[in-house]
Amino acid sequence: MSFAIYKGEKNISELVSRLFRLQGKGSQAANKQAADALLKANPQLKDFSKLALGSVITMPETAPLLHPAARADRFVLMRSAAVQRARQAMGVGDSQLTEVRAVDATKSFLELSKSRELQAAAANNPDLKKGLAEIITTAEQMLKDLQTAPAARKDQIAELDNHLATLLEP
Repeated sequence: MSFAIYKGEKNISELVSRLFRLQGKGSQAANKQAADALLKANPQLKDFSKLALGSVITMPETAPLLHPAARADRFVLMRSAAVQRARQAMGVGDSQLTEVRAVDATKSFLELSKSRELQAAAANNPDLKKGLAEIITTAEQMLKDLQTAPAARKDQIAELDNHLATLLEP
């Protein structure tokens, strides 16, 4: 089974175009068939406004051959999963977090960021190592600010989310 990563396309047509790059005679029908197969295997693709950047897309066996540049390897999938877990832990966009929950979530996120598994992956990739260091620094500053100045929470979460998004870039 193969996978791809959602990179911000606005609709299923854009996604199919990037993933399969079908051209020539019969491409319109092949694009429609690919879109139908993707939607069946990935119901979350029905509403792109709710799809998080970096989400994993499962390639159904009935889909056309995935373009090699769109294929997500094991490392990309691991990065995407880490970003998604971090976003969940931080509750990005959740304005209802109380300061206590925000502090607890930030502490949990820092533990995850410093995990042996993620640190081992970062040791083999200079870009990930640098990005992870920036994320940890931002999260530590966020924790400090949350404990001393709760009003800074939204700005810090937005900054952290921006850093997380850089991990999704190739």
